[in-house]
Amino acid sequence: YGATSDVPRVWSMDVAVGEFLPAIDWDRGSPVVVLGPTLRRELFGEGNPLGEVVRIGQNRFRVIGVMESKGQMLGFDLDDAAYVPVANALRLFNRPELDEVHLLAATPQDIDPVVARVRETLIDRHTGKEDFNRILGIITGVVLAIAAISLLVGAIGILTIMWIVVQERTQEIGLSMAIGATRGQILGWYLFEAAVTAAVGGLIGLGTGMGGAFLLAAFVPGLSTATPTSVVVSALAMAVIVGLGAGVAPAIRASRLDPVEALRGE
Repeated sequence: YGATSDVPRVWSMDVAVGEFLPAIDWDRGSPVVVLGPTLRRELFGEGNPLGEVVRIGQNRFRVIGVMESKGQMLGFDLDDAAYVPVANALRLFNRPELDEVHLLAATPQDIDPVVARVRETLIDRHTGKEDFNRILGIITGVVLAIAAISLLVGAIGILTIMWIVVQERTQEIGLSMAIGATRGQILGWYLFEAAVTAAVGGLIGLGTGMGGAFLLAAFVPGLSTATPTSVVVSALAMAVIVGLGAGVAPAIRASRLDPVEALRGE
């Protein structure tokens, strides 16, 4: 991590051995590093690492401190990390600017003013535009477009399947009508079958998605991947609605078959 001397206070961390990065060195980038406890054990065992030199990329850094155990934060293991001055991190990763900044408000009452000040500063630096909202809107639009295409493909698939089913069951439909089934019942049967097909597909999709989220959480501990019940219900409802819509045409065709002609069909 590229860090300043304020990281322990902002992240509520403590130094176990040595010291953290000096306060005056965040922009100059002296070749010093502070290790997380896990990384310290991997590199030096239980020995004293202070004053030792480690290589990060093509650069050599002198160890000046070791942190107390902190665990996970936002899916990242802070115990298995190295902290170097911001200037060094920018050079190591060939970055022209910071990716993120962490802030700590002095009191809960200061949170809103701090957020407003940060927003004003970022807007000033980005020519008066809120890039984040614009980018988020683009991402949301792309996701919605993918979802719409997926629903369309699913609807076409159900339409095709139900059309084939009606063709293969022509004689069965004719026989059902001959023994008393009404056109309304035939219509209902095939709409129900289309809805069930869509619901099964929706359940498979939900299971796949939730399984993927579970695996993601396993690889990125601390990342929240919980699926709200409302999302599950909405997804299943949308799948059933799409299935019903796709099954209308085949169901109507089945209900309008002439029983005599249907019984004669091959």
